[in-house]
Amino acid sequence: MPLEITLWDVGQGDCSTLRLPTGEYIVIDTGPRGSPIIDWLNQTRPVIRSIILTHNDADHAGSLPAILQMCRGRIGTIYMLRDRPSSHAPFSGLFRLACEGEQLGHFQLRRLEAGEIVWEDAKSGIKLIVCHPSMSTNERASSPNQTSGILALTSNTNTCVIWGGDCSVPQVYQACVSHTKPSLLIGPHHGGPAHHRGQETANAIKNLSPGNAFISVGSYNKYSHPAARYLRRLELAGCNVRCSQLTNACDRPMTRERKHGALFPSHLLLGLPPPRSGFSCRGSLRYTIENGNFQIDHLEQIHQEKIAKLHRPVCLKSRRLRDSPRNPFRRQNLFTSQE
Repeated sequence: MPLEITLWDVGQGDCSTLRLPTGEYIVIDTGPRGSPIIDWLNQTRPVIRSIILTHNDADHAGSLPAILQMCRGRIGTIYMLRDRPSSHAPFSGLFRLACEGEQLGHFQLRRLEAGEIVWEDAKSGIKLIVCHPSMSTNERASSPNQTSGILALTSNTNTCVIWGGDCSVPQVYQACVSHTKPSLLIGPHHGGPAHHRGQETANAIKNLSPGNAFISVGSYNKYSHPAARYLRRLELAGCNVRCSQLTNACDRPMTRERKHGALFPSHLLLGLPPPRSGFSCRGSLRYTIENGNFQIDHLEQIHQEKIAKLHRPVCLKSRRLRDSPRNPFRRQNLFTSQE
């Protein structure tokens, strides 16, 4: 059985699942409260080897309480950070539930810390590694985003996936300096990482050199995610960008009525529950790793045909600029901070 990586459409949030060759699952972030993964876990009832929270904000961990209640006795280990004071609500409630579950013997609770190998398959050479934060970084961080978890999935000498959490791109590059050129970069920070306009971010993107990026974003988020300039910089670095949901930056007429819908209902074609809100663009995305080959699902061409019909998709606009032989100074300037 190949390793299967599914990036879920949960609206404004993050959620990924890895189906291991043994049939067990690893869940990386649970998405916000009411995440569609709850229905899926209830229906399929898989064995969950690990749950990893890269961040304790509600968009990454909001569905954890429901999952702990529903999957009692079927979870091996939970990895999480203390990225804010224990008295901080709602983190205090989340942490209390995790501690109570560990005391009752429902699972083990471990600190998410750089150097930890969450899972590895000696036969295929695939590993899931925690790259950030170290214990000292976690304790010194001045904000939860600075200490957000960064993970890398590697296959022998190749980097398949990097989960950037809510960190900045320079942080991701520094943490993954030995895991550059990933086939897929997730985020970071829903396409709006800190200091995304700065030259340091432009340099980090070029040095990290991801082949593809997945931006998990909600149609009606209040943070103006994703940042068009960040997507443009990714595209100009040779990275193909896919967003889970449409936002006003791409097609205001399609999203302005604030109705739930989909440009491309990939969740149906992948056998997954739909998101509770928003307007899906690529929706959910699935990759497989088998015999050293990293492959995207069979829906990619259909999605590309769909987005070509949008009013002004940011990803395609940037891609055309990247591929155009004209105006090289303009392409160069986009990698230069205007601040």
